[in-house]
Amino acid sequence: MKVTKVDVTVTGLIDGMAVQLSVNEVEGLTQEQAAAINSARAEADHVEELQADYDRHHRDKVVEGIRYAIQRGQAEDNTDPLDKVADPRADIFSIILPQKQEESKKVVAVKKILVELPEQQRMLFEKRYVMRMTFDEIADEEALATGKRVTKQAVSQRNQRMLARIKKKLEQKFPNLF
Repeated sequence: MKVTKVDVTVTGLIDGMAVQLSVNEVEGLTQEQAAAINSARAEADHVEELQADYDRHHRDKVVEGIRYAIQRGQAEDNTDPLDKVADPRADIFSIILPQKQEESKKVVAVKKILVELPEQQRMLFEKRYVMRMTFDEIADEEALATGKRVTKQAVSQRNQRMLARIKKKLEQKFPNLF
């Protein structure tokens, strides 16, 4: 039985250029080490190919189209494409339940009070009680929007002040309702 010697090569950098080097040309490198390096690189390449394949098949085509339009200069503004996909103020219940339902007197009273709140408190109410976001989620969203880290305790305290303000106004304007 004839045994042939397989020449194992590794990729090395010479003057910033990637070149294939034989094991014999690299001082102190055995064939087993070179084979292990090549195996690890092949596995890393395979993982990258799998991730690229996953990204190709599971991408959001709407967002991707908007991003490409911005990159090509065909978009009129540079807002984040994810902001254009979903409107956080959209009332999904009017889409799901289009029939008009009679609102209770308490709901009407709370809606009247909400209109009087400052914009930030209305948005906090909407995020917390309409969109059902946690204090952590609200804090993370505000950190992304403002660039300043907001703690969940700060959001919780603002929520408590907002509820106290709503309660006080309800007691003043609708004393017999509750």
